This record gives sequence, C-alpha cells and structure tokens, in this order.
Amino acid sequence: MKKLSIQVAALCSVFGFVNNVSATDCITAPDCATLGYTVDASSCSGAALYCPWDLSKAACKMGAVTCAVGSILGGDQLCYSPDSGTPDGVEPVGIVFDATNQLAVALRDFSASDTEIQFPWSESYCDTSGLDNCTDSDGLTSCGTDGRANTDAILASTCNGTTYAANGANEYTPSGCSADFCKAGKWFLPSIKELNTLYNAKSTVNASLSLTASSGATTLKESSYWSSVEYSDAEAWYIAFYAGYNSRDPKSTKYYARFVVYYGTSCRVENCALCEDGVTDSCGLCKIGYSQYINLATNRKACSEQLDTDVDDSNTFTCSDSTVQTTCNGMTCCCPADDLCGSSGSGYMCLCNDAGVY
Repeated sequence: MKKLSIQVAALCSVFGFVNNVSATDCITAPDCATLGYTVDASSCSGAALYCPWDLSKAACKMGAVTCAVGSILGGDQLCYSPDSGTPDGVEPVGIVFDATNQLAVALRDFSASDTEIQFPWSESYCDTSGLDNCTDSDGLTSCGTDGRANTDAILASTCNGTTYAANGANEYTPSGCSADFCKAGKWFLPSIKELNTLYNAKSTVNASLSLTASSGATTLKESSYWSSVEYSDAEAWYIAFYAGYNSRDPKSTKYYARFVVYYGTSCRVENCALCEDGVTDSCGLCKIGYSQYINLATNRKACSEQLDTDVDDSNTFTCSDSTVQTTCNGMTCCCPADDLCGSSGSGYMCLCNDAGVY
C-alpha cells in the first residue's frame, strides 16, 4: 500500500494539476444516448459499437437487426433500426407492426397520381364467394382474420364490380422493392384483426414513419381505413384510427386503405403441407384431407377441404353434404358452396361422377 501511494503521488507531481482541481472543473460524462448508443445491444444482429459504461446499449453498424415493432423493413426483406436507417443501396418499403406474424405496413396510404385518396371498397354489391360474412363485432378476432386470404377471395369475385381496395393492394409495388416478397401481388388489404394490431402499435409505427419521411412515408391518419372483412353483400368493416373502434358501412363509402405485406419465409397457405419453391402464398402440396385449387385471379394455389362423395348400390353418385351437390355439364358434382361449377371464377375444383375433377 505504501509503494502504491508513492507512485500516485509521483504521477500527480509529474502532471502538476491534481492539487489545483476544483469542483467547478468537473464535467458530467455524456450518457450513452447522447453519444449515439441508442438501441438495445441485443437487437443488433451484426457488428455493433457498445457504450463504454453500459454495454447493454449500442450503435448497430449499418446492417440488419432483429425485426421488431417499429423496425424499418427494407426492400431486401431485412429489418433495420429506425434510428440508423437503411444502408446505401437499400430503400425502405414498410414498417413492422406485427413481429410475431411477420407483417409490415406500407409507407403510405393508397394513392392516385401520388396523392393519398379515399375510395370505395367496391363498385357494386354482392355476397363475395369464399369470404365469410362477419356479423358480430366481438367475433372479428376469429372471423375473417387472414387479410391475404380475404383479398384473394375479393379479387376472385366478379359480382362486386371493381374492387378498388383489393385491386389497389394487388397492384401495389413500392419503389424501393428489390426482392420478390414486396412486388405486385404480394401486398394485401388487412383484416380487422390485423388492423387492430396496427392500431395498438400506432404510436411506434408513426414514429418510424416520421423518421422515413424522406422516402415518401406518411403517418397513419386520424381517419377511417377499410379492411378486407365483409359484413354482408352490401357492407364491409372498417376501423376508425382516431378512436380505435370497428364498424361497418356500405361498400360505396369512401375510406383510406393502408396495405400490408408478409415479410417472412414460412408457408402461409392454410391447410398446406408444402408451399411451392421460393413462394410463401402458393401451395405445392396440400395436407391430407384437403384438395388443391387455383385462384384464377391471382394464379395462386390454395387448399380447400375435400368434399366427400358416396356411391350407393345403384351406382348413384351423391355428396355427403347435400348442400354442395349440383350438376355441371350433365355430371353430378360436389362443389364448394356457391361456386356453381367454377362459374364464379374462383378456380375451385368440383368432384364429379365421371371425370374425377371438374
């Protein structure tokens, strides 16, 4: 201890300033955030610089981070911190609002001539084939919950006339998109359940949208947004973003729409055992008990529950469910409800008595 004291004293003597230091000369060290260490170190998936006095804080070097609510989704299908932005050569295409289900929302509302507009759900009315009628607001967490499937059903319909909201989603491609996941045909009109998740993340999402304004992003409006959920032949559901409640209105009512995209890599087709190579929304092989059909509007393959058939002693062909039995081109067939031998254009396949599949 004596030797250490002598060394310290000698050091102070050499620099000649220790004895002259006063309390007024002390400077408070800047905190981590001031120095740019603004993110949780665990969110940096690549190289990072760590705050010297708090290693839990870091500045991610320009690179992808673990996707979280508020992350910027790049056109390369990777997530980036909203504080650091995307690296050179990568443009933002969306903001993550549901990390569990890997969903991101578009940077802008649906636009015409670069102006965000309100527009009808559809041109005319009909009960859309393949789309559930969700008549109970309390049941919207279990009815019509898949915006991708809803949008495909709307696109396959012809009786609604022009389906402005679904068509806009299907045709949307952000300028920064450089990978297949965000190209035309990949975006969809969200369900009420998905819009509710977006509403709950609104403040975080809006903060990230503000940080990407230079890329054309605009914050979510305190207004109403269409969902892909149908109430009846004449009405569809929307969410009021100024209050967070769900309601329905005639399909001719004009509201905004903000499209959504799935940025994951897992197969998302219901009842599908294996998606087609490199595709998450078209099934190559359905699970046992389900048959494959092609949505003619999107050219995507999906799976529907197989329709059981029986042949009695007189070789009479009947459907186990009499409500789906019909006659197509002179053949007795079992068709998905309301499909009318494929005349709706949905691409559903019917099981028929002498052709196997119609």
